[in-house]
Amino acid sequence: MKLFVAIASFLFALPAFGQRHIQGPECKGVVHGVVLGRDGETVSSLDVTLYPLGVSLSYMLPHMKTSQRGEYRFEQLCSGRYSVFVTDTDAGYPLSSPYLIQFLYGGRIPQVKITDKHLDAQLSLDLPPKPPAQLQVRIENSKTESKLEEVEVQLRISRKRRVSYVCHESSPCDSKPFLLLPPDQDVLMRVTASGFHEWRVGTKRGKIIRVPSGELLTIKVALDPIGD
Repeated sequence: MKLFVAIASFLFALPAFGQRHIQGPECKGVVHGVVLGRDGETVSSLDVTLYPLGVSLSYMLPHMKTSQRGEYRFEQLCSGRYSVFVTDTDAGYPLSSPYLIQFLYGGRIPQVKITDKHLDAQLSLDLPPKPPAQLQVRIENSKTESKLEEVEVQLRISRKRRVSYVCHESSPCDSKPFLLLPPDQDVLMRVTASGFHEWRVGTKRGKIIRVPSGELLTIKVALDPIGD
């Protein structure tokens, strides 16, 4: 599965089946649970976000902090599939999509389903083992040294764990929010842009990078124009 991410708008490649409400006074669904740390203890005062699956996103996602007992509870939910993710920037876990979470950590996306017959769903969360790493990329024309805006940065761990970040003028690859990487893992990074040869390091396309959890790596990439 290949995921394309538009950094500026935070619109991730989710299937879009038309706009619908996910919360409302007429809806009676509830998704609740606890967040567990790596030691098995509950984690308090941690930001979590409710993420609807299989719908287009053009609204603010519901979010809250866990209680002193590590609990969260989202109410007045309409029928649909939902996941919940830790999105606490102070703890090193920025907002991301379900499929980006899958790229970062592997495994299946935790989810529950609310229906008219099943209005109460429990979903306990395990805190990700480590905050993701971050990547800042400055991409320029090798001949003129001018900065390129319309580029694609492909990151790959395996055939099933890969992501493509599409960067453009209003949201370049070297501005916040930075690109996210799986922490402490070898990742193949490739860079392409229309009118330019793909980035090469020596005789190979792309470069293997590895960034520790929570750290930021800055890379300068020079692309050769086609025809020069």
